[in-house]
Amino acid sequence: YKAAPDETGSTEFKIDSSVNIRPIYTGIYKHYYVAGAHVSFQGFEDTDKRRRVTASTSFKVDWNHPVFTGGRPVNLQLGGFDNRCLSADANYGLSAVTCDETSAAQSFIYDQYGRYVSAQDTRRCLDGNNLGQLQSCSLSLGQRWEWKADSDALSNLSAHQLLGHDKQSGALGLYDENGNPQNVSVRTLTSYTRIFGPPA
Repeated sequence: YKAAPDETGSTEFKIDSSVNIRPIYTGIYKHYYVAGAHVSFQGFEDTDKRRRVTASTSFKVDWNHPVFTGGRPVNLQLGGFDNRCLSADANYGLSAVTCDETSAAQSFIYDQYGRYVSAQDTRRCLDGNNLGQLQSCSLSLGQRWEWKADSDALSNLSAHQLLGHDKQSGALGLYDENGNPQNVSVRTLTSYTRIFGPPA
């Protein structure tokens, strides 16, 4: 099966396999002659005992699964805390929680457009215009990010400001490179997560 690069939704594959089986017997015959004897072996089948065995299985492929993005998921760790990472809840709300490298809610994929796509729902992206909640992915500059050279600073291409967070609450915001309040950190770090394991 071949799928288009932009395939969405899911596909269920059904595989059927069958085989005909029948018993084959071996007969042993001993032949006697005036002088001597010999043994022969002959195979024969019972055509009335033919049986067809069939096995079926099926599996479903979710084309929206993050593995089909071709990217490797990472977390977004907030540098103002010792161990807090950005996490999305069931309603796409964002908060800072204890880092877990096996959590899809904390995993994002940096795609070819410079967006951070949620591994939990690949239709949702980190958006600088609304940092409290993941937004539907688009080509908006507010969803495009780039790392400042030789730094832990992530810059938004629309606002030309850095992703930052309150060091007490973890609330996200966009801030200038210099002159930020003391309670704000603009350090963001990433490391690979491990969410592409074998199914449970």
